[in-house]
Amino acid sequence: MRRWVATVALLMPLLLVGCGSSHPRTAAPPKRPHPRSVVAISGMQFNVTGVGWLWGSSVTGLSALGVQDPGESAWTPFRTPEAVPNPQRGVVVTPYFLTPRVAWLAWIGSSAAHEVLHTARTEDGGATWSRFESILADPFQNVDSLAFTSRTQGLTLTSTAMSAGQISFALFATSDGGRHWSNTDSSGALAGLHGDAAITLSPSGQDWISGEDVHPILHGTTEVYLATSRNDGPWRRLSLPVPRALARGYYTVSQPPTEHGNQVEVTVDFNASDSTKAYFVSYSSSDGGATWVFGQPVAGSATTSFLTPLQGIALVNHGLYSTADGGSTWHLVAAHVAFQGVATGLHMTTSENGWALFTYDGESGLVRTSDGGRTWHAAL
Repeated sequence: MRRWVATVALLMPLLLVGCGSSHPRTAAPPKRPHPRSVVAISGMQFNVTGVGWLWGSSVTGLSALGVQDPGESAWTPFRTPEAVPNPQRGVVVTPYFLTPRVAWLAWIGSSAAHEVLHTARTEDGGATWSRFESILADPFQNVDSLAFTSRTQGLTLTSTAMSAGQISFALFATSDGGRHWSNTDSSGALAGLHGDAAITLSPSGQDWISGEDVHPILHGTTEVYLATSRNDGPWRRLSLPVPRALARGYYTVSQPPTEHGNQVEVTVDFNASDSTKAYFVSYSSSDGGATWVFGQPVAGSATTSFLTPLQGIALVNHGLYSTADGGSTWHLVAAHVAFQGVATGLHMTTSENGWALFTYDGESGLVRTSDGGRTWHAAL
């Protein structure tokens, strides 16, 4: 299952320069450079305004993030503070970009008697960083997701592993740009969240938490995890209907929602409890999540990207699918695109141009398309 917020460090500038057309058309598996120079790309994210960023890790930890302006076709190196822990030593460092110059990094570390939520913030493109620390009353291990709607207002989702494979989550809020964080009453909305957790904050004031549900679907119950909050109000878990064919024995993972005006699209993966089958289903709502309609189940685990409420594409295993009706139906465009590995991230900037993050044989890579996903080029 995908991790939308993954172990982070930072991308070396030399790897982020020259995303040009001189690269071969087919995206080959990543090569294995000298171990001390490897920067493994572990995540790609875009905020609701179209600002994108990449992150990764290396043995030395001496690297930099790559950031992209909306509509641009290249990634700009981004300097990070040297004091950030190396993710390859087990510390999860999570980034968030509000603009190409305003960004945060967050991670959890231990002091003599407390767990500490560390936050680093820059407002000048990484030239200088401010560092803040907040003492956590309870022991949390990871920052799973981080998001800001302004220079001052933000949320972070933290987790810790419990006994019997359970995971406990907590939601923290800041109103001063990360200087201080306070535990936010989630009204029990985090109950049932198990993994792949992500916060999505939108300018409309409709905020979301998505992820994996801890319980399988047993009798058609709506064990699809999705929670929402409007205008900083209390969080509430939503009830999504389940296709009859998938009404028993499936675990679900909801992907981060996409908003277009008052229309919200959510892709949900259904994975059989015995790991023999997988499907994805597209959901849409036009009333803030009060009611949902869903499309036909499609075999395979998907990574989707919607440009409009109706128009979207999906990378499913090695195939390319498209929809023109908001995910009610999906049509196979190409059974095998020029792409090796499994897509773990997808973002289309136009109907023809976009980016995908993929994994192959334990390594990650970035590819780009200029023909709507039919062919892909190595980007780094």
